[in-house]
Amino acid sequence: MQAQLICRDAELFRVDKTLTEIYHQKMKTSANKTRLRADQRAWLRNYRNVCGDKACLLRSYHLRIDELKRMPS
Repeated sequence: MQAQLICRDAELFRVDKTLTEIYHQKMKTSANKTRLRADQRAWLRNYRNVCGDKACLLRSYHLRIDELKRMPS
């Protein structure tokens, strides 16, 4: 359901793309790629995938983006 919402909405698609770019940048510089990957999967499972509407998805994405930006490289 989330994938359909994201693909059909320009704003969600844009924020998904931003998150993906930040995540990949962090993966390139992370000292603990296994932990970062596990954290991302946990976020998908426990936060993004429980959302049922656009507002929830946007909130979830913005929180994750902020969290990734605060992580040391």
